[in-house]
Amino acid sequence: MAAVDWFDDRRVWDAARPPMPSFARTDRRAISQLVAHLTYGRRRYALLKEWKWRVTRLHNHLVDCATAMKRALAPGRRGWLRVPPQLGVDINLG
Repeated sequence: MAAVDWFDDRRVWDAARPPMPSFARTDRRAISQLVAHLTYGRRRYALLKEWKWRVTRLHNHLVDCATAMKRALAPGRRGWLRVPPQLGVDINLG
């Protein structure tokens, strides 16, 4: 399921979505293995010291996207997207 699937009109998400950072375009394969798919290939990146800062930047971008998505959702749908407080990411707008 993609973020756009949460909207009746995809133009709402297209307008709210933060732009994709340039590092996400160039590191698409690594990001796919680190985040989108549970593969053994992710270990190759997890062991590289230079990937630690990239993972932090990716995490921050994902939080920005989730926050933008939550704000763009119709108020009645915002409750559908909840993040447990243990994760330390507050996008729960109510």
